[in-house]
Amino acid sequence: MFTRFNSKLPARPESVETVMKVLSLNDELMVKDIARLGRLTQSQVRRALEELVASGQVVARKLQRPRKTLYRLSIGDGG
Repeated sequence: MFTRFNSKLPARPESVETVMKVLSLNDELMVKDIARLGRLTQSQVRRALEELVASGQVVARKLQRPRKTLYRLSIGDGG
């Protein structure tokens, strides 16, 4: 018997809280940096960021280089 990961589950509230705290202390960060600073796994960070971006609390900015995305808090800057 094995357990299969279900990416449809909502992010844990403590993961969302940690991601918000890390982003509030920094300008723009990538997933791996948020995971390192918040002591979370990258999967936990990605799931929390999906919810935060969907709600408009966090803004994602894709860079020219492939596979690079920076995240920052959305603070009513029109951005």
